Amino acid sequence: MSLKFRISFVALAALIVSLSGAQAQKTKAVLDAEITTNFPDNNVGAITPSGLRNTNLDIVNSIMPTAPVVSGNLACFDGITGLLKDCGATLPLSLANGGLGGSQTAATANQVPVFPGSGGAAVPTAITSLINTVCGLAPTTCASVFGYSNVKWWGATGNGSTDDTAAMQAAHNTGQLVYYPPGTYSFTTLSFSAGGITGAGPKSFLVSNDTSSSNLITYTGNGSQANVPLFTHFFLQGTFTKTLGAGIGFSPGATDLVGPIIDGVTFFAIPISVDLLNCEAYSITNSQLTGYRTAGVRVTNTNNVDAGDGQISGNYINTGTGLGAGVLWQSGGGVKFYGNKVNGGAIGFQGASNFTGATGDLNIHGNSIENVGTAGISLGRASGTGTYGGVNIVGNQIAITPAPIVIDSSGALVQLAISGNMLATNGANSTVGINIGTATIFSIVGNTLLSNGGTTTTGIVTGAGSSNAKIGGNQIQNFSTAQTIGGTNMSTTF
Repeated sequence: MSLKFRISFVALAALIVSLSGAQAQKTKAVLDAEITTNFPDNNVGAITPSGLRNTNLDIVNSIMPTAPVVSGNLACFDGITGLLKDCGATLPLSLANGGLGGSQTAATANQVPVFPGSGGAAVPTAITSLINTVCGLAPTTCASVFGYSNVKWWGATGNGSTDDTAAMQAAHNTGQLVYYPPGTYSFTTLSFSAGGITGAGPKSFLVSNDTSSSNLITYTGNGSQANVPLFTHFFLQGTFTKTLGAGIGFSPGATDLVGPIIDGVTFFAIPISVDLLNCEAYSITNSQLTGYRTAGVRVTNTNNVDAGDGQISGNYINTGTGLGAGVLWQSGGGVKFYGNKVNGGAIGFQGASNFTGATGDLNIHGNSIENVGTAGISLGRASGTGTYGGVNIVGNQIAITPAPIVIDSSGALVQLAISGNMLATNGANSTVGINIGTATIFSIVGNTLLSNGGTTTTGIVTGAGSSNAKIGGNQIQNFSTAQTIGGTNMSTTF
């Protein structure tokens, strides 16, 4: 039998029927009641031909879809009614619910496919083995049928010693989401333009010893959210001898990529964990970015310095003290950095603009940043003449650092609000809690600042080039000097 018949190893998958004029389906409870009524005991009533005929018709119609299944589609059970229906051309597989890969949407959340099931039941080992054996013979067909690909269909061993690069690349060449079953997959580098990677959490271990300047994984696709790449639930490890390149690097070219998703991925020992080049509406969530040397996340948009509108949230970002930035932002507006834990590195969030023009809307909210060697949050200009405004630094906890918040003297910052932060220095000499070199139109209100020792310390400093600010209502403790305010039109009373 050809695999084009949808590998119908489950008999129910063959229920592709053409019933013209089919009657309405009935649930099990309704059928049970009908059988009880139409098939009474001898002392209760008679069994009539009409009752017998109607009951059989109802049973037949209730185990088949109410309308003919479209040619080539599969029938599946509805998880709410328990009745069969047309479930489309591809199975709504879901790793989170016991499947082998793919995604489940609101439209399919109550739909129980014939295989593998979306109610949490795992696929039997024997069936999984059969699928993998058959799909190993015809992986392209299987990828087309199921709407995803399994890296083992393409010959990957996952044994940790065999170089699986060729098999992994072949799987990604399908353009499908590729599932990595539990195992250790050794490879050099990968590049693809569609699909993504999903795994079984830390049990799916991708390890590269590449020391070149290339990214370990490069995604080259671009365009709208119809082509959203997904990277979720796997572990990606590099080597500390690698000094350039990213773990996952997006390189869409002259057209921005819209909507890339990274969720639940662990990165370790890679110079840059994630490199977001020319990306919009991106999402990096619930991931661990560890052991980086340059940055946990780098954000740059060379196509449009004001395009971005992404979020980096709920992540654990960690490396050795003094090594790189948790986030290195260079261009691209509309960044939300919130709810992250940054431990170690040189800088927690570094804004180092490298463009000409203007952008804005950087929101740095509710993060915990500790043990950074240079500054918790540092914003300024690395090159160019660009400015950025609409910057909100709100509700962060920053501690054990010589400089919790620093704005350089380049004049790149316009419209800045610093409020509700808990800031503590590390006890070194000459530390400053909030150090504003040059900024225009800003406020520093309602922060709590604590010095943990050292001499010649200052709570808040503003440079002579600053202007149009309101500063007040801050709790400043244990600093040698509470405030040194320079600039024009600077109000310290409300």
